[in-house]
Amino acid sequence: MQESVLEMMEKYGFLAKFHHHHHSDNSEIKYFVPAQLRVPHPELSKLTPQESDPCSLIFNFCNGFVPHGLFPQLVSHLIALSPKLECFKDPKLYCNGARFFLGKKSQTDLVLLCSKHCMKLIFTGYGSDSEQGVRNSLAVQVRTLIEQELESLCKQWHWLGNVHYDVCISCLACLSSDVTCCKRHKSASCLDQDCMHLLPISSVAIEPVTLFTCPEQVGLHSRFTLTNLHKWYSNSTSEVTILELPVRICNLTGSLIVFTKIYNLTLEDESSLFFLFSGSKIYMADKSPWDTELMPHIICFKTEV
Repeated sequence: MQESVLEMMEKYGFLAKFHHHHHSDNSEIKYFVPAQLRVPHPELSKLTPQESDPCSLIFNFCNGFVPHGLFPQLVSHLIALSPKLECFKDPKLYCNGARFFLGKKSQTDLVLLCSKHCMKLIFTGYGSDSEQGVRNSLAVQVRTLIEQELESLCKQWHWLGNVHYDVCISCLACLSSDVTCCKRHKSASCLDQDCMHLLPISSVAIEPVTLFTCPEQVGLHSRFTLTNLHKWYSNSTSEVTILELPVRICNLTGSLIVFTKIYNLTLEDESSLFFLFSGSKIYMADKSPWDTELMPHIICFKTEV
């Protein structure tokens, strides 16, 4: 009887099953009930991304409010999908807030915050710079998964059928303006999430710096740039590194090859392709030029130049 009740509550998103993994490879099942939480975390809303992290994303609901029960349902779905997010540590849940620890070493925080009018997504990492590529790929996966789950919930529950939202960012022009005054709190630069001016993202960002224009401000102050918005979106060549110093490598016959330029392309799945230029020839390899086992993996293309 108890199992049947738990399965029914899990099916309809009232509770979420989480498999807690111990160091001994044993797993323990825990149940979370996000809708029953009543205590918020006072510091969670103050969290901001670090300089190398993707900027915060805001899901602004066009009807003017977040539908009742949608946020706990979304959190329940994300807990159930924890393996996809590489979340192996117990999430921390609060009233209108959730914190997930992502990655094998739990070095990335995914924070979801819910207010009356919108939901905020914060993705911040605390690992080394060498893991930045992995975090970028995980950020794309997180955004895609959350949008898919929101769409799935809107289809699953008939009372969410007319729900629409825009993916937005906070308007930095209004946030730094001394002229714009919050009508609700009668103060400039109000930090209440429901009072902030939001700007929808009109297209997929592919550049490290994105230019925005605020229609509420005038002149130069109405323009501002936002960094790292592109890290939420997939890009077939997320990183290109160019090395123009001569590199000398011996091939299998003992001949010396001098490469004058090397392109290192980091792909979506964090694998790399190396294009090495030597005179009129272009070499391609899937291993680093400094790898001693490179030559068996190299392919040569002759150009007409």
